[in-house]
Amino acid sequence: MVSNDEIKLRLECKKEGLDPDKTLGKIQVPYEWTGASYLFNFGSMPVEEVTSRIDKLLTKRGYSLEDGTLSHGVCIKLTYSGVCGDIPKLYRFEFEIYSSRGRTYFTITKSFKGLIMAMDKIWNGKNYLDSELEKIVNKIKYLKPFKGYLVCNKCNKYYKLQFGESPYDFTDKCECGGKLKYYENIDFLLK
Repeated sequence: MVSNDEIKLRLECKKEGLDPDKTLGKIQVPYEWTGASYLFNFGSMPVEEVTSRIDKLLTKRGYSLEDGTLSHGVCIKLTYSGVCGDIPKLYRFEFEIYSSRGRTYFTITKSFKGLIMAMDKIWNGKNYLDSELEKIVNKIKYLKPFKGYLVCNKCNKYYKLQFGESPYDFTDKCECGGKLKYYENIDFLLK
């Protein structure tokens, strides 16, 4: 099943005159199911950047940090369902963001704890957690930046990233000696 995120990206690719299959292949974060968790390989993207993007994604989906830090912890979301909205559903996932051999990795797995989780399994079945995890995975796999600009802080020259290029594919030095910084848009520069 194709996610809404993928549909939006495909439409944007077509609008830009690009082949959606080739473009999505370049920007998708490689991932695999390890038997217990999903493992994402963000390549050379810095841990801090991945942490920031994951935090924004989970916060937007209604999650809060139950335990640990933004780079290694447990996030939760409590919702209510049922005819009267009186049956609690607790979504709980354990995650870790780490660096190894110059690459940044993210893992996420379902986490069960306590009576509410046990009751959730009885009332809702385990599929509600699988379904939510699949939605999160569909968001994470397109977290790599796929458009934007590198702007020099000294000469203000900029380079528009092409589809499939990441700001992390480039050095942070401009030919003038200034430092390049990534921006999603440069309206502030064009005024």
